[in-house]
Amino acid sequence: MLTILSATLDEISFFTSRLQIIKSTEIDNVRIYNAQYLKYEILIVVSGVGIKKARKAINLILTKYKPKHILSVGFSGALTDSTSVGDIVIGT
Repeated sequence: MLTILSATLDEISFFTSRLQIIKSTEIDNVRIYNAQYLKYEILIVVSGVGIKKARKAINLILTKYKPKHILSVGFSGALTDSTSVGDIVIGT
């Protein structure tokens, strides 16, 4: 299962608008959407803003769902004139 994690629903709306949402739940202030794309099960997770909330969401997802892959998407804390919508920024 692929899990896509974001701090806010706005950051992840690209995905939610293109997937079939099967179920929506909230666990300990973490919003979880079970979705499907073609035959693939996808978990969409909205953690809330901040490293503590992201850490809590990741721990919850790893414990409860055991995803094979996790993709973290969003603004990454800052926007600059040198990046555009759709750019991929890889932290090292």
